[in-house]
Amino acid sequence: MQPHRGFLPRACGKGTGPSLSLTVITYVRAAVDGAVEPGRRRRQPGRPRAEPSPVPAIAPRAAGSPCATRVAHAIRQGAALRYRASAGTAPLGAPRLRGASAPPGGGVRTRGDTAGRERVGDAARQRRVKGTAGGFPQQGRASGDRPSGSRPAPRPGRAWPLAQPHRRNPRDCPPALGAGKHRGRECGSTGGGKRPPGAAGARTQPRGYGGDRPTAAAPPARPLPSGTRAAALPRGGPQAPLGAAIVSVLPRWAPPSCALPVQRGRRHLVPSPCGVSAMAGLLCRLLLCLAAAGAAADLLLEEARRSVDLSTHLAKVSAELSLANAAGGTAASAFLLALEPGLEPRLAYLGVQVKGEEEEENTLEVRETKVKGKSGKFFSVKLPSPLAPGAKVRVSVEMVFTHVLQPYPTHITQSEKQFVVFEGNHYFYSPYFTKTQTTRVKLASRNVESYTKLGNPSRTEDMIEYGPFKDIPPYSQDTLKVHYENNSPFLTITSMTRVIEVSHWGNIAVEETVDLKHTGAVLKGPFSRYDYQRQPDSGISSVKSFKTILPAAAQDVYYRDEIGNISTSHLLVLDDSVEMEIRPRFPLFGGWKTHYIIGYNLPSYEYLYNLGDQYALKMRFVDHVFDEQVTDSLTVKIVLPEGAKNIHVDSPYEINRASDELHYTYLDTFGRPVIVAHKSNLVEQHIQDIVVHYTFNKILMLQEPLLVVGAFYILFFTVIVYVRLDFSITKDPAAEARMKVACITEQVLTLVNKRLGLYRHFDEAVNKYKQSRDISTLNSGKKALETEHKALTNEIASLQSKLKTEGSDLCDKVSEIQKLDGQVKELVLKSSVEAERLVAGKLKKDTYIENEKMHSNKRQDLVTKIDNILDAL
Repeated sequence: MQPHRGFLPRACGKGTGPSLSLTVITYVRAAVDGAVEPGRRRRQPGRPRAEPSPVPAIAPRAAGSPCATRVAHAIRQGAALRYRASAGTAPLGAPRLRGASAPPGGGVRTRGDTAGRERVGDAARQRRVKGTAGGFPQQGRASGDRPSGSRPAPRPGRAWPLAQPHRRNPRDCPPALGAGKHRGRECGSTGGGKRPPGAAGARTQPRGYGGDRPTAAAPPARPLPSGTRAAALPRGGPQAPLGAAIVSVLPRWAPPSCALPVQRGRRHLVPSPCGVSAMAGLLCRLLLCLAAAGAAADLLLEEARRSVDLSTHLAKVSAELSLANAAGGTAASAFLLALEPGLEPRLAYLGVQVKGEEEEENTLEVRETKVKGKSGKFFSVKLPSPLAPGAKVRVSVEMVFTHVLQPYPTHITQSEKQFVVFEGNHYFYSPYFTKTQTTRVKLASRNVESYTKLGNPSRTEDMIEYGPFKDIPPYSQDTLKVHYENNSPFLTITSMTRVIEVSHWGNIAVEETVDLKHTGAVLKGPFSRYDYQRQPDSGISSVKSFKTILPAAAQDVYYRDEIGNISTSHLLVLDDSVEMEIRPRFPLFGGWKTHYIIGYNLPSYEYLYNLGDQYALKMRFVDHVFDEQVTDSLTVKIVLPEGAKNIHVDSPYEINRASDELHYTYLDTFGRPVIVAHKSNLVEQHIQDIVVHYTFNKILMLQEPLLVVGAFYILFFTVIVYVRLDFSITKDPAAEARMKVACITEQVLTLVNKRLGLYRHFDEAVNKYKQSRDISTLNSGKKALETEHKALTNEIASLQSKLKTEGSDLCDKVSEIQKLDGQVKELVLKSSVEAERLVAGKLKKDTYIENEKMHSNKRQDLVTKIDNILDAL
């Protein structure tokens, strides 16, 4: 929470930043409290002395800067005017309330923190008044020319406390101020008031900031300039409405600009016949904004326990923070997290959780912000509930950095081990003051070449512990450097394209194109496959294989590259996932690259939800590739069904949406919408679901089946039209003659086959006659055969004459068929006659069988000849 950011005028210059803003807030509080010294809190009478303000410890340089001194000087003059106006006194050249009178001279000042009390006489006080103006020291006098009763010149960056109004009886308070005490202080006196008992000849200053210094008496008040209107200013300590006091005083008085150099001599508010100047307006707006915002929440870290995991090629930083809000401030709804300058592009993930709450409720909202005057990256973390003054909260911060471990040496041989260097910060980089903090560094092995030894750290095997460090100022930095052995796989996905194609027919196709690189120490010299397989420690930092975890419903998995399918992979189906062991065609050493494609299908019912025409696709934006994965560049393309509209994407983190594209595939007419998104610097913590909302009319699902049916219908109709229609322009007599001969021949073939069928029917009639011995059955069959056979023979004869007319040589073949058919008919009739003799008992059965067999063979030969002629036709 930075309410003071951007309130300082530009005249104060650059480089002051939040420290100067905090200093200005401190001086404003001091002015409201009664123009007390910076770095102290005003203490109420009868209460124990307050602790020093933490602001000077946070920004000591800004508090003592000339710009801060000038701003404080102007603010303290306004506060002096406020108190003098309410008490009936004012600095030289400043107006006072009408009807107010100056308090009588003389009095006693006490040194509150000294063992004895020094009484200062009237003469000494008058000498101090000659060297001051309204309580401010005269800067034009040299230290040697100082009167004996005056106090020495202030140190750079400090200012003398203003003279406090003497305390009066509450009954003498004017109606505008109210009667009684105001937040632990009594109201000042007005003209004609009585002095409180025991105050004759002496005034006692309330204890508080600067209470151990004597205070000069106020000079006589000057009358108000003509046309100047005085107003009773509110009093009452830190909670008084400072804006009202500023509005009532500053409209006619211009404070000195903090951009001008400090001049020697008296400085006080002078009457201005015109309006407020530009710098006065800026200062007025500054004070009004500070008064409206109230006192800023003073946050500090009571304890910070940081752990840095360097056991892989990632730097995982986790910190347990105890955040406290100082008593007397305001509630804080958020706090800041800072990142060292130079680490911005390396930060891949930042997560903040409230320690001790439910897992689904403890993640806090983190937003990137900026702090004026500070480099690096800052994040504003919103607390689940405002942190009250004096309260504490424990939060857990997790950060993951990529490419911060640099191989050293950068080139190694096949038999050498890999060493890396990590450079970080001994302290937890924070914009808040930290009381105590510790740092624990976990390494990949116990083989450590060197490490920094700030604060006498302790080391146990692969662990280095720094601290505890006490009272760490904000933005503290000290280089932490560790050089150690790390042979973990330094695999980096330099580029990855993930394509998700959604089909409403029950399938989701996923395909990932991966470019992989080993970013460890580059291999120096040749590679020996023999040594690599023979020696276990050869190429210890290389990567032989890695496991990819696919969804449990993945099926039809394929793994290939430009050459083709890679058969060195293994698939293991588990209950909750599918593990795929990917073994590249060659081991990966430092600097080596590989490229492959992996794809699979998923059922849509597990990832696609709908309510009417509204659909939601919930899938992972990036999926697991290997453990501790790092993805430099990721492109995700989600292909939605054709006709999807009103597309909206909900992502768990910020992604870069590119312009949508169109994808054309089978049976597409106007293209499928494609969502394109980019993201860089991803780690395993980014494996989260992305939700794509869209609307789709279910009637459009019939589009593809109807297109298939229509395509086949058009194809068949085209073939029919093409075959049946004659598109020739001129007639060809020879072609027409051939077509006529072909048509006549087809008719002849049909009639011959029908005539052969008559013989089979007559054979059935003869068989029935032999069984029933009914002569009428045989006679009817013979009559039908004669009638139909004669008709068919006449038709064939007519067709034969047509062929002869066309001059075709097929006429002779038809004539031969006619002769063979006559022989077949003769054999059929002989078989019927012998059947009659057999039934009548005129022919023996054995003789009948032999004759029937002989007739059947001859008949079969004749039919075969007829079939051959028909095939020739």
